[in-house]
Amino acid sequence: GYEVCFRTPDVEPLGWETVLIIPSCNRNHDTCELNVSESTIENCFYKITVTSEKGVISIVDKNEDCELLCPTAEHGAGQFIYRQMKPRFHEDLYDMRGRVVAQDPAWQGYGGKRTVMGRIPEQDWLVHSSNSRVTSIRIGKRGPVVATLELESEVEVNGIVARLTQEVSLYADEPLIRFRNRLRKQETLGKEEGYLGLPLSIANPVVHCEIANAII
Repeated sequence: GYEVCFRTPDVEPLGWETVLIIPSCNRNHDTCELNVSESTIENCFYKITVTSEKGVISIVDKNEDCELLCPTAEHGAGQFIYRQMKPRFHEDLYDMRGRVVAQDPAWQGYGGKRTVMGRIPEQDWLVHSSNSRVTSIRIGKRGPVVATLELESEVEVNGIVARLTQEVSLYADEPLIRFRNRLRKQETLGKEEGYLGLPLSIANPVVHCEIANAII
């Protein structure tokens, strides 16, 4: 069998397209060369550098001769940031539903009494946060059409462990970088947040967002 990799025409979320593949006798010898190691992945458009601390820390646009990521950023591109929040006055939100949390003269809507049925300001939460660290880097695909680096990362906060598998792909003839992230995390009923770092350093960027059965 063969694995066929190519860019499809524009397809709407949850849409479909039929593509006819015809064998060709003519091979394009001007294909953009792919190079991949455990620290870099590169084609004629981009050079990506990864480290064991933050993952992807550099994306160089060769045509523009510029760095696309902020070199002083706290996070790498695709690095997972996990946060847990607990109320400062009680351990369990579910056991104190409707009880008075604190006397707050500024909370006029509730006569100075703030309860969990209302909004709890951020300063009244205890926040525990940690960033994922790369545990392994391996080469996935070596070309000739696509090259892939696979990064395994892990983060632990108060006994809750999250593991992230990130695939970073470059293509031979496309100015395209693909990040594919798969997250596996222990279940918890506590309030939590998760983020993926993307410290772009691009003037006037344009973001195109498609949502299919998801919330962003």
